[in-house]
Amino acid sequence: TADALIARSMHSSSATLGTARQLDRFGDPSGIVPIIGGLAIVGLATHHARLTRIALHAATSVGVAAVVAQSSKYLVGRIRPDGDPDLDGFDFRFLAASPSFPSGHSAAAFALATSLGDDIGHPLARAGLYLLAAGTGWARMAESRHWLSDVVAGAAVGVVSGRFAGGRLRVFGLHAPALFAAPGTLGLRWTP
Repeated sequence: TADALIARSMHSSSATLGTARQLDRFGDPSGIVPIIGGLAIVGLATHHARLTRIALHAATSVGVAAVVAQSSKYLVGRIRPDGDPDLDGFDFRFLAASPSFPSGHSAAAFALATSLGDDIGHPLARAGLYLLAAGTGWARMAESRHWLSDVVAGAAVGVVSGRFAGGRLRVFGLHAPALFAAPGTLGLRWTP
């Protein structure tokens, strides 16, 4: 399969792994929280409602992607490349301890890229954000944490989550819940 061929062809040097670790952060809380938190703090501190809305949209997007990706992982139970003895991509264990499908980092990175890209609305910003998200997917494969299909599925979850959270897509006729913030208040609002 393509998963096995790509996994077997990934030979990561220490320099490649160093780059992968940096790109990996765009899909990890260590990179996402400062981005969203920074936007929210600046938006609230300067009373710039648009920045606050962008931060809340991004947080909702990443939250939706995380819930979908994490719940799917345990139901599918696919073993990660670094735990697959024959590196064929066909090893599954329901409720496995560290499942791989879909990639949660890729889902989060693409949700963040989609929500920020849609809110910024500039083609170069959108391209740069998607390039960072794709870099996160590559990093997860370079680190032998995910198969190509894990990354592709995670990217799909992220894009759909970003569009759903931004009100650009409905699922079963429903809009996503919306986070709202005001001085001293943080809440969740659901509208049909």
